[in-house]
Amino acid sequence: MSSTSSPCPKNPSYNSQLYASNDNRQREMNLKVLDLLQMAFAPMPTEDQQFLDLGCGTGDFTRDWLLPRCPPCRRLVAVDASVEMLAYARENCAHPSIEYDHLNVGDDVTEFVAKHGQFARVYSFFCLNWLKDQNKAMKNVSRLLLPSGECLLVFPAWSPTRMLWRKIAGLDRWKKFSSVRELHSFDCIHLILLGSEKSEFGYENHLYV
Repeated sequence: MSSTSSPCPKNPSYNSQLYASNDNRQREMNLKVLDLLQMAFAPMPTEDQQFLDLGCGTGDFTRDWLLPRCPPCRRLVAVDASVEMLAYARENCAHPSIEYDHLNVGDDVTEFVAKHGQFARVYSFFCLNWLKDQNKAMKNVSRLLLPSGECLLVFPAWSPTRMLWRKIAGLDRWKKFSSVRELHSFDCIHLILLGSEKSEFGYENHLYV
């Protein structure tokens, strides 16, 4: 980002209606990854476990595509940092097996864990790349998981879009819009290590990119 950029809002505001009508491409990518890796998860022996969708957005993918692909479960808790997204999800994508709640995984998750407990599985699709402090986010994912839990975390390892955003934000014509949110990426080499051995975050779960 340009040096004139203002910091990203902690709990961002979105036009949920506009997002819902333009997320087809991301939904397609989510489905490809989800269907490809479904068999990698361990069998779930009981139906009383709960799952978490981290960064549920408008909730349509959570209800229409993720929930049907989950093993039988007590509930799927779907969270987002945007109150606008959650309001849209509750109004338009309600389901008896889904509970929508507010959570920014970059913040302290202690109260959230006390309220909901830990999860047998955490899903996240194109959410973690919006968080600058990704070490903290990953540690929080670990806290959200049961000791035997698994996670499927999908995010871009690298994107040329970020370079384009920085260039545009530096132009005089667009500087007033230079608070556009930044994308962040993990070190790809570190991700390989995370997938093959116990990580610094203290858990041994599936991690996919």
